[in-house]
Amino acid sequence: MSKNNFIKNSLYTTRVFLVCFYLLVVQGLVISKGQNNTNSPYSRFGIGDLNSITFARNLALGGTEIGLNQPLSINYGNPAAYSNLWFTTYEAGADFKQYEFKNSTSIHRSHTASLSYFDFAFPLKAQKWSLGFGLLPYSNVGYSITENKTNEFGDGEIRNYQGSGGLNNFHIGSGIKLTKKLSFGINTEYLFGSLNNNRKIYFLSPFYFDSEINKSTSIGSFHFKTGFQYTLDSLPLAKSDSVIAFEKKISMLQDSLAKLINSSRTDSTSEKYELKNKLAGEIALAQQIRESIVVKKVKSDWHLVLGLVAIPATNLTSRNSTLVRSFRYFQYQNPESGTVVKDTILNKESEAGDIHLPFGAGFGFSLRKGSRWLFCADYSLQQWSDFSFLGQKDSLVNSWKVSAGIQYTPDDRSIKSYWKIMQYRLGFHYDKGFIKLNGTNISEMGLSAGFALPVRKAGTVLHFTFEGGKRGTTDNNLVLEKFLKVTIGFTINDKWFMKPKYD
Repeated sequence: MSKNNFIKNSLYTTRVFLVCFYLLVVQGLVISKGQNNTNSPYSRFGIGDLNSITFARNLALGGTEIGLNQPLSINYGNPAAYSNLWFTTYEAGADFKQYEFKNSTSIHRSHTASLSYFDFAFPLKAQKWSLGFGLLPYSNVGYSITENKTNEFGDGEIRNYQGSGGLNNFHIGSGIKLTKKLSFGINTEYLFGSLNNNRKIYFLSPFYFDSEINKSTSIGSFHFKTGFQYTLDSLPLAKSDSVIAFEKKISMLQDSLAKLINSSRTDSTSEKYELKNKLAGEIALAQQIRESIVVKKVKSDWHLVLGLVAIPATNLTSRNSTLVRSFRYFQYQNPESGTVVKDTILNKESEAGDIHLPFGAGFGFSLRKGSRWLFCADYSLQQWSDFSFLGQKDSLVNSWKVSAGIQYTPDDRSIKSYWKIMQYRLGFHYDKGFIKLNGTNISEMGLSAGFALPVRKAGTVLHFTFEGGKRGTTDNNLVLEKFLKVTIGFTINDKWFMKPKYD
């Protein structure tokens, strides 16, 4: 590649990246301003709704990550996959979610939108050792629940529970190949953010003072994830370009030999005889190498990767504030009129405490057939029964999740048909969930589908994913949550830190 073409392509790629990133950031921030990224009543428990932290590509495959190590994309789910990167890679995405909450008496609908992830990684040594970092949401809290009750004196009271906030995840990770087949990686994650919970009790009788409890927890602490990947087969010696190159070489040698044979009919010197033997030997050797490449291609057409991740238990350091007070509205039963504080019962600020996150682990695999078919599946678990929030247990139980996906690419080398180079994906997941209420597990099930659009000349791929599912149930006075999620993401690959060649 000439210097001018190199600069031209690099500038074009940079412009595409900046425009896409600007649009996603502005759109995500404007739409989600003043709005939580979840409206689920189940975000009241633990540290909120845990984000799957799944990129658009993986989400379309059911959320599978652990056994994937594609060389042109980042896989946050298993840091060992960093080791397989070819180029400097960017990943970013935004999601839009529509909710429907249903219980035995009512239905409520809402929606959210947000910038869902941004990640960057680059190889220190291509397909051997890479480094990456990024910013992702870790959990979201966003709920508003109102209950009508009657106290022991027969007077009506209204209880309102509200929550907001969440945790973010800034991480730095690296993956390296320990051997030709075994890779190891680690993510160092810094979790930070705040969790805000408010509970109000106000009465239908003017003879009572209302009460309010405000709790705010600020968190900033490190967390770790380690991963391994083992490759049972690979395709580095099965590039069809090598076959094409040897076919061209064989054709040129055969043409030269044919011309030499024709000229030898009139002049059969010993030199031409030796040259014919030499050309014939080169043709035989080239054919032999070509056949060996074909054999390797057929033999290594199946590519299997096994993955394992572990998340050690950790204590997150936090600062906690609690305010308990009694009050009354300026205008009876009118919250908009403002409040008159009667008495401050408790006011604690910046108390130190710990939040215990439990151990988790997962296993997964991906199986690729050539460049057309990709099959993948994951199984993960986490011991949420060990979770504690400032020394107190919650309504949490051990959880597990299974996910599976399939991807089909008709012909990744097609020039005439754009539809053939697109990637088509389907996925499924089932999550037992870590919340158990009224003797019922709050489980989740979802189906996903998506496709990828390669952008020629820019090293860019646009990803579109659609996911629908449900969580919970209307049994035992619980809430059934249905959701439809649209995720738009992009992947950009570029050659950084590489010296261009001159023509």
